Amino acid sequence: MEDLIRMIIEQLNLQRQQMEKLIARIAPATDYLARFQTFARANSEPPDWLPQIFLTNQPTATYKLLSALAAQQFPPKDINELSMNGIASFMENQFDPRRFIVRERYKFWSEMQCTPG
Repeated sequence: MEDLIRMIIEQLNLQRQQMEKLIARIAPATDYLARFQTFARANSEPPDWLPQIFLTNQPTATYKLLSALAAQQFPPKDINELSMNGIASFMENQFDPRRFIVRERYKFWSEMQCTPG
């Protein structure tokens, strides 16, 4: 039984370390969008091009997430039809730290510091 408890505690510690690394990599969506807007203004990019420029600079996972969110709208939208405001809305809903469910669950379970038994 003690071996099982030790293995569970080790697993929880490993998960905590993984979550800390993940959370450290995620910047708030508002900061990220503000930096993109600064880039666009500095380079005098036309407003019509902003969604495509933004999408081409995203990692594959973020691009696929935005594509899936656009396809779930009613009526379904193609990712290339999204406006910059639509993309910003999706980003804020998915990555805003106030609503980041994984982070909230991690905090909850970390603070509980439950031990089995």
